[in-house]
Amino acid sequence: TRAEVIAARKAALERAQASGGLAQKTYDRVSQLAEHGNAPIARLDQATDSLHESQRGVDQAKSAYEHAVNGYTKEEHEIAEANVGKAIADIKTVQSIVDQMVIYAPVAAQVASRVQALQAELATVAARIRSLHPDYASLTQPSLPTLDQVQRALQPGEALLVVAPRAQDSLVWLLRAEGPALGGKVDLPLARLQTLVAQLRASLEFPEQGRLPAFNRAAAGELHRLLIQPLQADLASVKHLVVVSQGPLAALPAAVLAPDDGKPDRDADWLVRRMAISQAPSLPAWLATRQLPARADAALTLLGWGDPQFGSPTRTAETRRKAGGTVRSVAAFVTTRAVATPITSRDAPDPGEAFPSLPETREELMAIAQALGAD
Repeated sequence: TRAEVIAARKAALERAQASGGLAQKTYDRVSQLAEHGNAPIARLDQATDSLHESQRGVDQAKSAYEHAVNGYTKEEHEIAEANVGKAIADIKTVQSIVDQMVIYAPVAAQVASRVQALQAELATVAARIRSLHPDYASLTQPSLPTLDQVQRALQPGEALLVVAPRAQDSLVWLLRAEGPALGGKVDLPLARLQTLVAQLRASLEFPEQGRLPAFNRAAAGELHRLLIQPLQADLASVKHLVVVSQGPLAALPAAVLAPDDGKPDRDADWLVRRMAISQAPSLPAWLATRQLPARADAALTLLGWGDPQFGSPTRTAETRRKAGGTVRSVAAFVTTRAVATPITSRDAPDPGEAFPSLPETREELMAIAQALGAD
């Protein structure tokens, strides 16, 4: 009867309202837990969705009740029944979430408390390390030195060339023991720098065929034009240049830079011919090496070996005679040592026959000894 339908819709509305109230309480509790870090944000989002769904259920049940009072069609009646069923399902879902929060909330609180305890323990250990090793922080988390610190660490005749590649250009600074720091931007994007360094390295690395390719003078000249030539006058009195750079330029020895002026490689104005060159990965790393205690002088000026004798003296002399006193070439040595199958210790050849003589090493060693004043 119509009275029964109205009573049923009213009961459905009351259940939907009860479900909405429960969903609101659940949302409030989850919100408080999430605010103190004891509930994940995903759980809060789920409770929020359930609250909105319950509110929609209340609206639908209310609409169905009003239709029952004011009159409604058969289709509307079926929709109202479905809404009532959904409201009941929402109540069960929200209740399940509440039950889970009751179970897991203490666990989340324990985890948060443990995290805080571990953070406090970590801070205590870090403080103890700083107390025992005052330089620990400067080594693990170095800060950029000031210009005054850099200049005090530089010796007369020394300079620092700092290159910082960027996507659109590169920043270059020249720091000396005295005078202001010089700096500016150069038209050298990171992508172009990577290309130039790759081209230069390809012409420097030893290939598998045993023959070095022609040196890429154009790439070396372009880097010299962009990085060195603008500072040419300021580098005139520099005897030792320290190049500080990260990224692609750190993989290239600055000694190979020279102007691309058409001169043969042997006559080129290589940067290393004008000054000694060192490289460092960063300013803090370079400054740390300058602050290390000085080492005592070595007891011996030089200790070296040259022109070794492989095998017996007779066979070594025979090997030299066959070599005719010539200096072996890299390509010839690679060809001599090439083998098709592994050599076992039983089949290994006599060193006096397998290795060519090295008479040139005697002259090299004597020249080094004379330069160092060795006896």
